[in-house]
Amino acid sequence: MDVGNICLRCQAVICDIEKQCLHHHNQQILDFEQYGLTGNEDVFSQWINPQRIRIEYLRYFQKQELSIQRFNSPNVGILNIANFSFMNCVLQILLNFPTIQQILSKVHVEMEKGDFNIKSIKKIILRNICCMSDALKSKQVKLLNPTELIKSIAQSESKLLGYGQKDAYEAFKYIINFLHEEFRFTNSVSYWKNIIPFQNQEAITHDWLLLSQPSKFRDYSFIQNVFSGELQSTIQCLNCNRLTLVNENYSAISLEIPQNNEQNVISKFFNKLTKDKQNSVTLQNCLDLFYEPIQETNFLCLCGSRNGRRTYKFSKFSNILAIHIQRFKNKHQKDQTYVSFPVEQTNFSNLLNMQGDLNYQLFGLIVHYSNVGGDHYESIIRQPNNTFISIRDDQINPVTLKYVKESEAIMLFYQKVDSPTNYKTIHNVLTQYELIQTGEIVLKDDELSFLPNFWFEQFLTLSNPQMIITSHLLCFHNQLKPDYWDFRQSYENVNSQEQMNASFLCDQSINLQQNNNNNNNSSSYFQLQLQSVQLPTAICQFLVEKYGGGPLIQKNIQTCTICIEQAQNMSKRRKLERTLIQKYEDCQSDRQFIINLDWIIMWQRYLYNSKQQLQKNFIFGNPPPGEINNLPLLDSNHQLLQDKQVDKDYSLISHQLWTVLVSIYGGGPIIQVSSSSNEQDNPKLKTFNLDPEDNIKIKEIRTILNQCFKMYNICENIDCI
Repeated sequence: MDVGNICLRCQAVICDIEKQCLHHHNQQILDFEQYGLTGNEDVFSQWINPQRIRIEYLRYFQKQELSIQRFNSPNVGILNIANFSFMNCVLQILLNFPTIQQILSKVHVEMEKGDFNIKSIKKIILRNICCMSDALKSKQVKLLNPTELIKSIAQSESKLLGYGQKDAYEAFKYIINFLHEEFRFTNSVSYWKNIIPFQNQEAITHDWLLLSQPSKFRDYSFIQNVFSGELQSTIQCLNCNRLTLVNENYSAISLEIPQNNEQNVISKFFNKLTKDKQNSVTLQNCLDLFYEPIQETNFLCLCGSRNGRRTYKFSKFSNILAIHIQRFKNKHQKDQTYVSFPVEQTNFSNLLNMQGDLNYQLFGLIVHYSNVGGDHYESIIRQPNNTFISIRDDQINPVTLKYVKESEAIMLFYQKVDSPTNYKTIHNVLTQYELIQTGEIVLKDDELSFLPNFWFEQFLTLSNPQMIITSHLLCFHNQLKPDYWDFRQSYENVNSQEQMNASFLCDQSINLQQNNNNNNNSSSYFQLQLQSVQLPTAICQFLVEKYGGGPLIQKNIQTCTICIEQAQNMSKRRKLERTLIQKYEDCQSDRQFIINLDWIIMWQRYLYNSKQQLQKNFIFGNPPPGEINNLPLLDSNHQLLQDKQVDKDYSLISHQLWTVLVSIYGGGPIIQVSSSSNEQDNPKLKTFNLDPEDNIKIKEIRTILNQCFKMYNICENIDCI
């Protein structure tokens, strides 16, 4: 029997020559040829070895029942398959944190309700992570098998896996960046700066302003609100002493361990008196080294100098302070210096050089061990009863406070501690929410409002839940912003075939329930219900006043039909323009015209919207490019610059196509290339005139856009025709 092989689909031992299990499942292994691997051992050791996956899985699978019987802890372990220990410890820390666990568990429930054919590898990774989060929350199993997650990560980020040395810090950055990308949404930067940007009577900006003015907007996500803080770096030019201030966001602070010669005399003397270990340093020593000025050569001062000195200080704290201690100087050398760190609730104002009470408490830490046969990681997590448990993959054991303090941590996770007054507010709001959920309190629609579910979970579990971000859910008319599926359904109901827009064809593999004409049955309203909690409007108003943000979204809100109509008009405009382009793009002419390539790229983005962009609820698509601008291609004598190259700085188009584009967008100046010197000297020869029907289409194209600009009052904000 070939006990070294096992079916990764049904966990049956593969014992026949055909490499199939009893259920005739083909063996599920990773194909190394698709990655271009050779027999080089140095390269091959960094990749997943399918044979070792099957051997290790069989070993753990056979002892799974014994492990379950041995467990007395309610916590759930994760199998160490394919050297996955470095990822297991990070998943245990993140997925056991209440905010992340609650949100991902709710996402898992919604994903399991619908029978979707998920083809995207990132969505498969998300589903696997959400499934693990739900299992850690429900505790219905004692051991998790990460095989599916390993296989999906191998297809997305294969460098993370393999049997070489792996870093838990890299795994941490991968997971939080992945979750941020999957859950991010775009909104005003004012929310991040703690400025109340909106009131109910104020108009929300149009999508085109968001896409054309990215500096005024930023991406948000719940994972960012958990880990993100802000550093202020000050760069002093060593030539002119000019100071440059730059704000930088951080999700974790990476600290070097100071060597003995880097510690001052007082620190050395204090360590000898208070520490049992002779080479120990404190977390304060690491932070002091972080605050020290460093040489900066990767900047350019106004005086022309590149030599500067950079210093850091904290300007905005995070709810979870993640600290990485740099123990690996290179692949084969580890700094085992003992770094002491606070375990119980501590005021971090001195550590972070910030004013006020910044009380943090250790939530968890990650420890690295160098064992024979590879690296191994351990995660230590604080329990609700303030005890600690050690999780080494499938092994879970309680540990003492002394054990925690003596651990050689590679990552530390501190949670901001809330004030007692906030606990009372949380209790009162949660009570109201539960009474509404159970039906003990029945309110009318105009007495209820929606709060984003991700913010509500942050409110329950985080010290600083940030502002309530809702304006991206509303349109310019202060109604519920329609989504892609609202537009699609309304568009399919249009009888005229002239208004059909091929760029809005949806993926036929996605089956969605058809929406009725009733706004409360719209797709956007349905998604709002799924992603929100309902609370009395008075409580929501209190929370907005306390934490900032807004505006309020009441339960009786209607989906905006005006935006759907205007988006249909813009879709019709694109259809008309594409018809003209297709008619003239293959025409031949003696004269060719030069057009700025940057303008062409913007025009193509506008004319041929990607489905991915539309499904982000930008139903108007990308904004139009504005007037043609060829001035950057010309010198002071209005001659083409010699360093400008075709297909790099500009494109060549036919006379007919140039006439169409200028008629629609205007602009210039005219730069033409002709095979005849007479025509080049006299550009008015052989003028091209459009058909009368085409002129009517161009007039309609311009009218539609002008109406849209006037409707949303955006003529002065982006380039107009």
